[in-house]
Order: sequence, then C-alpha cells, then structure tokens
Amino acid sequence: MSSAWQNHLLYQLAHLYGVQTAYYDVSHHRHQVSTEALLAILQSLGAPIATPQDVPTALRQRQQELWQRPLEPVAVAWDGEPCSVRVRLCSSAADALLKCHLKLETGEQQRWERSGADLPVAETVEIEGVQYVGKQLLVPGRLPWGYHQLILELPGGHEEMLIISAPTKAYLPPVGIENRTWGVFLPLYALHTKDSWGGGDF
Repeated sequence: MSSAWQNHLLYQLAHLYGVQTAYYDVSHHRHQVSTEALLAILQSLGAPIATPQDVPTALRQRQQELWQRPLEPVAVAWDGEPCSVRVRLCSSAADALLKCHLKLETGEQQRWERSGADLPVAETVEIEGVQYVGKQLLVPGRLPWGYHQLILELPGGHEEMLIISAPTKAYLPPVGIENRTWGVFLPLYALHTKDSWGGGDF
C-alpha cells in the first residue's frame, strides 16, 4: 500500500472520529497534522491502531460502529424549526415501525409513530457484508429553545438522542431602538484557584 493511500485512509479515519487533519496558524498558513500526531490522537480516542498499517482495519471497524449506532448522540434544531434526524438501520429492519417519544425541557411530552417504509432514504452502504440504510426522521412541530430528549423505540431496544434547540443569532434590541449598547463577557468559569475542581470559581 502506497504512503499516499495510507495517509488518505488515515484522514478518513480521523474524520470519522471528528479529528481535524490540518489547521491554520495566526498568520493564516495551513499546516498538515503529522502522521505520528494523528496516530497518537486516534489511539487516545480508542482507535485500535499502533502503526499506519493498522489503519484499513480500524477504518472498517469504525464505519461498522457508526452504522450500528442508530442515532447520533446530539442533534441541533436552529431557530425552533422542525428537526430532521438521521436514523441508521440494518436493511432487514429498515421498514420496521418506529415509536418516537420526545421529552421537552418544559416537561411536555410528545409521542408519535412512523413506519420505516415511509421515511425517505438518505444513504445506503454495505459494510463487512451487511447492508445498512440511513433514513430521515422528521421531529414534528416547532421546538422551544432548550434541551430536549428524543427516545426512539426500535426492534430489539431503544435509542436516545439529545436535541438542542437554539437561536442562530444572539439577542437584538427591539426594532426602532437606534442606540447600540455594549456589554462585557466575563467567563467566570475560567477563573481557577488552587481549590478549583476544574470548573473555576471566584
């Protein structure tokens, strides 16, 4: 296997673990992360690699892990709009009935059902001889700002996801107010003393 192809697979593996493979310094010069650094970071995140030769196997394993996880841990709904989440299923269970339970931060609860056969297909893959289907599930209605919990009952168990409903813009003064106001942001949680437990104190 060529070195260039090994690096390509290594970058793919880093992407699946959410690791950047390059960065820009303060002078806006781009730097590629070294192979050694990526291997060390991926090892610390649990990837079963010690050398670049281990990357192809680790890549297949990570792809399989992600597709065997029906829901991502977190989704974001911007400006209260309806949220669409990706549901990953084995093709044999792709048309099963999905029972959905949404617990809002306010305490309100919503329940609904969807047939997997009625959900639009976003992606299909085959990993290690197993067919998987990614489908889009729409969470109905506008979500209030806050942290909400989606529970999805599937054949053989249930999965949970945190849905964060947040605005895309910070507070704006009411229309008609011309004078701009200023404020100071002081991250008190960043103030540490010898007695801090890691979250800062003052």
